[in-house]
Amino acid sequence: MASDGIGSAIAEVLKETEEEKKLKMLILAQLDQTLDDWTGSGLEINSNDYSLTQSQRNHVQNVGKEHGCHTCGTRVDKDKNQPWIGDHIPPWELSDKVRKDAGVYGDKTYLFPQCDECAHSQSFYVKMLNAGIETWGAMVKSDKPLIVGGWKASPEKNCVETNAKKVSAAQGIFIQGVGEKKGCHSCGSKYPAKVYISDHIVPQEFCTSYMPQVFKALGIPYPDTFELRPQCPKCSGFQGGKMKEIMTLAVSYAKRKGITVYK
Repeated sequence: MASDGIGSAIAEVLKETEEEKKLKMLILAQLDQTLDDWTGSGLEINSNDYSLTQSQRNHVQNVGKEHGCHTCGTRVDKDKNQPWIGDHIPPWELSDKVRKDAGVYGDKTYLFPQCDECAHSQSFYVKMLNAGIETWGAMVKSDKPLIVGGWKASPEKNCVETNAKKVSAAQGIFIQGVGEKKGCHSCGSKYPAKVYISDHIVPQEFCTSYMPQVFKALGIPYPDTFELRPQCPKCSGFQGGKMKEIMTLAVSYAKRKGITVYK
C-alpha cells in the first residue's frame, strides 16, 4: 500500500511537470504571434482596455490595410480564404412585425454566406427596423437583401435550414463552400472580409488578477506593454480556440498551486 502511495505521488509530480511544460509552451506561443517580417506597428493601450474607442479601431484598420494581418501577413480584402459568416435569413433578432412586413419565409430560418461588411450593415438595419426608426417600405431596394436574402434567395438553394442561433461546425463548413462559389448572398462580393480584428497583445485572457501569478509560477516574465495589432478573421478564430485550451489549463494549474482564481 505504501509503495502504491509513493507511486501515486511520483505520478502527480510528473503530471504537474508535463502540465507546466505544455502550459508554458502554449502561453509563450501566444506572446510571440507576430511575424518577424511584419512591417506594421501596434497601438499601445492599457492592459484593461477591453472596450475600444472608434479611434483605436480606425487605427487598427489603417495599419491592417497597409501591412496586413500581424500573424500571417494576409491582406483580407485580397484573400478569399477567410471565413464566411453564416447569416440567418430572416435575421434572428428581427421582430415579428418586420418579418410580416418583409414577407420573409414564414416561421423558418435559413443560413446563407455573408461578408463581414454586409453583416455589420445588417445589424444596423435590424436595430433601426425593430425600433421603428426605419420602415421596410422606405428601405433602399439595394439594402433589402440584407433582410430577405440575395441571389433571388430561395429556401431550396445555396443555403441550409436551421432552428438555432449558433452556427454548427457542419453548417459552417457548408457555408464556406457556398461562399467560395457564390460569394456574399447580400452584395455578391467574392471576398468575405474587409475588416481586421483588433488583436490584443497581450491577449485579454492573460490580463486577469491571477494570471500574473501563473506566469511567475511558470517562470515567464509578465509583460509590461500592451498593444492592438490587426489580425485577419481566420487567424482570430484559430487563436480563440487556442486561448480556450490555454485558459482551461491555466485555471486548473492555478488551483493546483493554491492561486485564487476570480472569474
